[in-house]
Amino acid sequence: MEQPKTFSEKVVEDVRRRLEAAAQQERDARELAEQKAKEAQHELRESRREWREYALMAAAVLAAAFAGWQGYEARRARISADHAAELARTDAKNAADQARKDSESALQVQADAAKRSEAQADRSAKAAEASAFTALQTLHVSERAYVYMKPSLLKPPSPGEKLQVSVVIGNSGRTPALEMYATFRATIAATSMSAEDVFEMRYTHKLQYQEGSLITLASGQTTEQRSDTRVLPPPEFDQIVQGKSLIYVFAIASYKDIFNQPHHSEICATYHPTVNAFENCHVHNKSD
Repeated sequence: MEQPKTFSEKVVEDVRRRLEAAAQQERDARELAEQKAKEAQHELRESRREWREYALMAAAVLAAAFAGWQGYEARRARISADHAAELARTDAKNAADQARKDSESALQVQADAAKRSEAQADRSAKAAEASAFTALQTLHVSERAYVYMKPSLLKPPSPGEKLQVSVVIGNSGRTPALEMYATFRATIAATSMSAEDVFEMRYTHKLQYQEGSLITLASGQTTEQRSDTRVLPPPEFDQIVQGKSLIYVFAIASYKDIFNQPHHSEICATYHPTVNAFENCHVHNKSD
């Protein structure tokens, strides 16, 4: 049987219980504090995790927004670049078109200038050619030979005498007549016949025929062709005096000038006893 505890033991036991209770309370408090600390740390970790998630979400949103902004900016830059490229292409095309037009215009101006120059050169050449031709013609006209022929009777016709016909051939030009050949024929025909008819029959009814030869006739020089014909019968003489018949002289001369140009002179003349001279017919009088 246990012995009752003394007061001191009771006090000590009470203190011990109290100390154990205090120690237990302290342990409980410490555990509670630790539990709360753990819960706080957990809540802090959760909070931090949530903030990280929020931050990540915000970062993702910002990244998406930035990416969208970059995409927008890139699209706007691309649009700007496309617009700039289109403007550049348009400007380049316009510049190329303008350059082509300028080039074509310059080429056209050059072509027109070349045509004008060519036309001017052609006109100048033609003018020079015309001037040279005119000068040559002027020289030719002023310096060439001019052959003339003048018929006459050495004396008036008389019945029973020979009719003496003369043709003087002269050069009134300033240079010689080269290779000159002259000939004449004389005939008597009724005044009722035309000069053309007499010209056609002069070979078959010739009163006088005189052939020439090739000569050089100097400037201012003359030569003469003459010939005596048959005796003039009185009836034929009477026809001439009465104006019923005419004495015709046809003469031709051909020659070259010093420019090697051929020329031809031709005369037709009829004798009129009232003036004792020959007068030109209205035909077959020409010279070139």
